[in-house]
Amino acid sequence: MKRLIFLVLCVISFGVSASAQLRIGVTAGMDVNFPVSDALYQCPAPGYSVGIVGVYSFTESLGVKLEILDSDIRYGYAKLSSGDIGAISQCKMNIISIPVQGVWRMPLPDGLYLNFGLGLQYSRLLSASAFIWDQYGQGEQWEMNTDDSIHFDYPEYHTLNLNRVNENLYSGIASIEISSEHFGTTLFFCKGINSFATATPLVSGQQAKKLDKFGVKLSYLF
Repeated sequence: MKRLIFLVLCVISFGVSASAQLRIGVTAGMDVNFPVSDALYQCPAPGYSVGIVGVYSFTESLGVKLEILDSDIRYGYAKLSSGDIGAISQCKMNIISIPVQGVWRMPLPDGLYLNFGLGLQYSRLLSASAFIWDQYGQGEQWEMNTDDSIHFDYPEYHTLNLNRVNENLYSGIASIEISSEHFGTTLFFCKGINSFATATPLVSGQQAKKLDKFGVKLSYLF
């Protein structure tokens, strides 16, 4: 269903009548994510994003950039510092993100531009899963919104209580892009504003966790 909604958004965006001030395009990229803050060892893994991008220019040097992104967030393995949950692995999350940035453009030789962006990003977490290991080395798959605990019978009956993650996430975003008339290459960094969770099911401990990530994206404007 979410893929159909995303496709409809793309069709609507491409149906917008473009002008000298408004340009529509597509974008895709790779990123590295850091949603764990209290692990002894963590191995982040790359994620990816695909979506549409719109750029509206107020002047030759100032504008605003909006994207609608379908993103997969992944990281590998984390060994935790304390608690009943000993480790986690195979963590995957799928989100829809809408970053909005103000853009300042500086002309470069050969028809290129250096673009600096700064703004906010709203993300809606659609699904998440992780493989949770208890203190005895036993593992169990956890799916977001299906259960808030995992039960084990061996070596003694015990329960791992899992608090659901925050499904509505807000981030600050900063980017730098080199672009031509149609193509652009962007480096970006997102810093979480609100908590990914205060007692997240993916880690132990009570510290607030915020979803940070950085990466690179390629875009094409029509």
